[in-house]
Amino acid sequence: METAAVDVGSSFTDVIRRDASGRLTFAKLPSESADPAAPVLAAAGAGALRHGTTLGLNALLQRKGARVGLIVTKGFRDVLNLGRQSRRELYAMPPRAATPDFLVAETLRAEIDERIDAEGRVVTPLDDAEAARVIRRLVADGAEALAIGLLFAFRNPIHEHRLAAIAAGMFPGLPVSESHEVDPLPREFERIAATACDAFLRPTMGGYLRRLARPDLHVMRSSGGLIDGAEAARQPARLLLSGPAAAALRAAEAARAAGCPDALSID
Repeated sequence: METAAVDVGSSFTDVIRRDASGRLTFAKLPSESADPAAPVLAAAGAGALRHGTTLGLNALLQRKGARVGLIVTKGFRDVLNLGRQSRRELYAMPPRAATPDFLVAETLRAEIDERIDAEGRVVTPLDDAEAARVIRRLVADGAEALAIGLLFAFRNPIHEHRLAAIAAGMFPGLPVSESHEVDPLPREFERIAATACDAFLRPTMGGYLRRLARPDLHVMRSSGGLIDGAEAARQPARLLLSGPAAAALRAAEAARAAGCPDALSID
């Protein structure tokens, strides 16, 4: 079976093709910022596609993603600002504190009156009418994708699911990222930040991967390993370090093959 391995960077798209006989061919094409899928489609052929890319990382670094609307549990609107405290003297403010650059504008953050407790029990039920008002307001204010990060959703995602369903009914095609799917772990700041990042990348990465869609498309994750194209489009935050991860894995494999247990690689 013919297989192509493709790495898309900001400058070049590198392609290695293996035909049915096992023969390898190599190509290096200029990447196209307006249509990054074009050189991939031109060079990859019609067989299986194994893919690594820095497209998501570049979009994040350059802030070229969607305008994200964030929905959180009442009382947690400022979780991104609060972050984590790591100062030795908690009340000694640094002399020149820099303001972080968040992916969600303050005007596109909304609270909703609901609560799940630490055991996953519903304490305050979600009100569908309030949910619809919040979603409609965020979209009217310019949200192009939604991030939903509710308290203890990793224990019980019922309210996140309901919000996503309401959004889908009101605005079909609107990208929605749910925190229990993106990062189903405790600690609200990390989970909500990851979900905002996922929503930020969804339109860019989703459209790109749909252009490449084929039955045997697999994409490199940040942690190494491959996931199929459909799953990659659903969780683009997992692809942030896709390109660098592939380089590190190949370098480790080459070091083992050369009998070098201690090796330093530079990509």
